[in-house]
Amino acid sequence: MKLSTARKVLASCLVVPPVLWALSTLIGPDTPDGSSTKDQLTTLHKIADHKSAFLTSGILFLVGAFLFLIATYGIVHVYRGLKVGVGQVAGGLLAIAMSVFVMFYGFGVTQYEMVNHAEFKTVTTQLSFARLEHFSQNSGPGAIVFIAFLLGIVIGPILLGIAMLRRRNVPVWAGVLTILTGPVGFVISGKAGQTIFQAVLLAALAPLAMLIWRMSDEEWDAPREVAGARQDRPVAPEPAAPAAAPAV
Repeated sequence: MKLSTARKVLASCLVVPPVLWALSTLIGPDTPDGSSTKDQLTTLHKIADHKSAFLTSGILFLVGAFLFLIATYGIVHVYRGLKVGVGQVAGGLLAIAMSVFVMFYGFGVTQYEMVNHAEFKTVTTQLSFARLEHFSQNSGPGAIVFIAFLLGIVIGPILLGIAMLRRRNVPVWAGVLTILTGPVGFVISGKAGQTIFQAVLLAALAPLAMLIWRMSDEEWDAPREVAGARQDRPVAPEPAAPAAAPAV
């Protein structure tokens, strides 16, 4: 694969996931946000009534996570410098978030199988499944997943936005918007809210994607000290060596 083609693939992997996640939200059934046994039982009933939509939604969600995981390489590369910076840390945290997304897909597959077999379609069994879901979402050992999700989804975008503002390689509004997607994405809920959020995320990441798309091979492979310089403060060229004195 040519270097220019690889960059365009990385750029596409930044903007395609929010579209897939928005479609996933719109296609999937509208389930409760709570973790109580009642909420989990309602969720299982909604999945049973919309199994195909739930499965399609989960696949779109997973593909988006895989693509964004690839895009984190571009983030780490673009924000490299002489030292490890906030942009590279952000890329790592976002990669962790995508691994948590894969785990969420695994939970979804388990829920799908809970309602996809005739022997499980009894009141007692469904109630037991709902209680199991409730306990799993409130377990002590599961707290590590919550911490990873918090670091990746909230802290990751905040650090990425800070890197955008510090490097000045994208518009200031893109950095500010990226910072806001961190805490907002953690608290947003509902189909409408999630869909709007994905549109905002797409707008925030689009300038960075365009930057990667338009980079030349020289810019992409620039030395770390050059790549790490702010766009409005380029590295000054080294002074030319003094000319040798003429021979007598």
